[in-house]
Amino acid sequence: MNSGYCINGHEIEAEFRFCVMCGAERPNAMEEKTSVATPEHLVITIDESDPLATAETVKSSIGYLEPVTDVSPQVTSQSNYERRMQLDKARDEAYAEVSALENLQQNVAEWEQRNNHSFLAKTSAVMQKNIAEADGLLTQYNRTVDSLRIPEAGTMAKLRKSFHRKLLWQTILIPLLSYLIYKIPRIPNRNVQRFFDGVQPSMKVILIYATVIYLVLLLGALIAYYRGWSTYQRKVITTLWQLQIVSRNVDQVRSEQGRLKSLYPQVNEWLVILGHSLTNPWRIRKEWFESSIGDLNEASLPNSLRISQAHEDDGPAMMGMQRYAAERFMSRGWRAKVFADQIDVIRESIGLPKDRLNVDMLDQDILYSPNGPRALIRTNIEELPILESIGRRQLLPLIKEVQKEAITKSRPPVNEIRKATIKTQKVAAEDEENSELTPWDEFLGFSIPVQGKPRTPLSVFSLSDSGKVAAHHDRYTTFMIVPERFKEKVYGVDDNQLHTYGETTKLPMDVVVRADFTGPIPAQDLLFLEKTAAQRAAAEEKESKPKSEFKKDKGI
Repeated sequence: MNSGYCINGHEIEAEFRFCVMCGAERPNAMEEKTSVATPEHLVITIDESDPLATAETVKSSIGYLEPVTDVSPQVTSQSNYERRMQLDKARDEAYAEVSALENLQQNVAEWEQRNNHSFLAKTSAVMQKNIAEADGLLTQYNRTVDSLRIPEAGTMAKLRKSFHRKLLWQTILIPLLSYLIYKIPRIPNRNVQRFFDGVQPSMKVILIYATVIYLVLLLGALIAYYRGWSTYQRKVITTLWQLQIVSRNVDQVRSEQGRLKSLYPQVNEWLVILGHSLTNPWRIRKEWFESSIGDLNEASLPNSLRISQAHEDDGPAMMGMQRYAAERFMSRGWRAKVFADQIDVIRESIGLPKDRLNVDMLDQDILYSPNGPRALIRTNIEELPILESIGRRQLLPLIKEVQKEAITKSRPPVNEIRKATIKTQKVAAEDEENSELTPWDEFLGFSIPVQGKPRTPLSVFSLSDSGKVAAHHDRYTTFMIVPERFKEKVYGVDDNQLHTYGETTKLPMDVVVRADFTGPIPAQDLLFLEKTAAQRAAAEEKESKPKSEFKKDKGI
């Protein structure tokens, strides 16, 4: 840090111009002020050039953004700000289009990834791989045939000519040389005699050597001929062997390729049909989940009839019925049965006889038959009416069997249904907690007479004074039909008037029937008929009295 001193000797820091003690100015303050460089000025300019005039054609993935070449007078009169706004709007539209295309591409990629993991996609990939492998083998065999080196024609003729030429030359040259060797040493010339040093081979020796040389050369010619012939034969045999292997393999590959190309479309059709049959065998309407009690005519129901619905929850009773239904339905061969029912429903919907469309004919169908059994099944197996018909065929027998077998054995708790509040839909979870549940047997036991609490068909308050004196409310006869397990709970009913049914009886429901009979009761003994009976009796009594006749012959 630079420091200085004022005229009074006080120290002044570099960032101060005057002394803080005496107020005197620092001596070199003016020099430092003048030595500071003048800062550069920031110049702001406005580009008045036309951006459309300098615009270039920009290539993008969605097209071209070309500059406007033909500008009308109205456009040229716009300001630069408005033109920039138009360009920004066009840019935003281009970005929106790019974003839409990217979203579409992402959706297509997700769809492809989702479908590539299905069994049909994997099987199709394997089939395409096998066909591509067969095509690759054919291409490889074609390259093998093209790369084969066929032995040149005339090779054996060349070998024979070479052998004959060698044999001819040695047959001519060896006797000639033998003759010269025999004659030249015997020429009467001193120089010749000196060269041979008096050696004069005999004819026998010359013939022996000539014969040996001839045989050696002949053997060499034969060896060369045999070697060429064996090489040629080996090439021919190898080429024939390779051609036979390629021919046999090509026949097998072409046969397999034709079989795959004819089989794989059928496999694809079978996979589509079986996929729909397994994953979507039938369709259940939403209305089928609703109760049919809502269709009852309330006016036709007697006041003494009490109805209840089984409570659907996750309790042991409902789980037992579900387990029973699953065991009954998902037995061995149930998928084959459902598939046969699907074919029968489709056959009935298109009006074909049974011998024209069945399971056996699907496998015997020819390839690429537009009106064949597989094509008909493939076209109609996704129709909603057919799926609903199949569901009706499968569920109705199961429902009846569950009602006959499972529901009377599991005996879930019930909700009593009043005629004013008949339920047509399942109760919500929060409503089920607040609803009053009644055990199965307790609901059935409401109409069973309990010991010490007699139930009469007529109340005492419905009888007149004469009826009470006659005690009609205590004189009644009860007839009942109850399950076998309720027999011990019934009191006050004679055995002749009590009928039971066994637990093994297959009924769609448990029922308790009670009929109370009393009377005959005179009308005057009933409170609501007492006045009517009295009036009727008075009228009858009045009508029964004889009318008095006035006789003129008698006086008063």
